[in-house]
Amino acid sequence: MKFLNIDFQRVGWLLRQIVSENWKTQVRYYLGLQIGFLITFLVFVYNTFHAIHNSYNHYSQDDVANTLWRMSDSMSVIGTMALYAAFIFSASAVFSLKTERSKRIVQLMIPTTTAEKVLSRFIYYNLGAIVLSFIALLITDAAGCLIVEVLGFDYTWFIPKILANISHSLILSQTYIDPNIHSFIGDWTLYIYPIFSIIVLWSFYLWGGAVFRKKSFIMTSLFCFIIFVVFITFGTIVVLKNMSDGPTGTEHLLSVLSLLNSIYFLIACLWLVLNLYFAYRIRKRASLMPRHWYGQ
Repeated sequence: MKFLNIDFQRVGWLLRQIVSENWKTQVRYYLGLQIGFLITFLVFVYNTFHAIHNSYNHYSQDDVANTLWRMSDSMSVIGTMALYAAFIFSASAVFSLKTERSKRIVQLMIPTTTAEKVLSRFIYYNLGAIVLSFIALLITDAAGCLIVEVLGFDYTWFIPKILANISHSLILSQTYIDPNIHSFIGDWTLYIYPIFSIIVLWSFYLWGGAVFRKKSFIMTSLFCFIIFVVFITFGTIVVLKNMSDGPTGTEHLLSVLSLLNSIYFLIACLWLVLNLYFAYRIRKRASLMPRHWYGQ
């Protein structure tokens, strides 16, 4: 089956090869996640039941249910952040190449296109990280249900809350947006602000995996931190200089905030496109030509 010159049979073959070469690393990654989630959950369980035990005589059944609900809510927040982190940070492995010349030659000799190689790595590393994280969270939720039910309480699952958190956080509701702020590009940019920011950050790590020869995750994180500090500093200076008392000052400040949002959206959109383009170009050239302090 082919689509846009991509043969999915070859993509499947590449996936099997990548799995056979890297399954031990993925198993260690999964076990680390699973142990981390279980330890975090057990800490919440201990604190929750310690509080219930100390105040049990003063607690009604509703109070116990609320306490368990808050524990589930806390785990859902951690799980949501973990899934976002898995999606964003694992992108640094998609465009990366082997640093050793012999391994680069082996990858180059595989009879597939660069697009097929990139797609297989995206499925394995980027989507694979999300799947493994979700499985670890699901098993943690099942283990939590078993523990709490054995102790004689009704358990509240946190996986549905994670899915609800993700669906609610990707698109902003009108209730969370100041009605006086209107983007010059269009109000739709305000609604998609969260998901757009996540995709832009994801593209940074795609680009960083191709650009930085070693420790791409650390170097990309440092680069993103610098960009974030510069943007926040610039935005804060602009806002402070345009703050003044009175209705006119408020309207002027709202106009400045709308302008900053439009500038951010335009720059981020351009940067997103350039990240995808140059990361792919660097990945393709690096198969033939090693780079020095950047690239591979």
